[in-house]
Amino acid sequence: MASCCRACETNAAYNPEHQPGCRYFSDCAERSKHDILGKMLELDLSQGNVVELASGTGQHAAFLGGQLPSTVWWPSDGCAGNLETIQQNCRGVGNIREGCVV
Repeated sequence: MASCCRACETNAAYNPEHQPGCRYFSDCAERSKHDILGKMLELDLSQGNVVELASGTGQHAAFLGGQLPSTVWWPSDGCAGNLETIQQNCRGVGNIREGCVV
């Protein structure tokens, strides 16, 4: 099965037999989330709207949205297939809006 995203093709956790409900996971997103949080706090970006382009798995939105509750996160991705995973990973974080395809 061909992937619609290069990130899916290169991610070791990508499952070519993807089933509904299966969540993609990015090791890179997991490793970089604390650095991104630190930079956002350094730049005083702890409130307001955040439009995240290429949200991929939604891991950054889920983590950063949870850490920065005064922000409103708008995840997006170029791959419609990632929207389900973004929604699953962000479930329960109240300041994250529904993802959209850009």
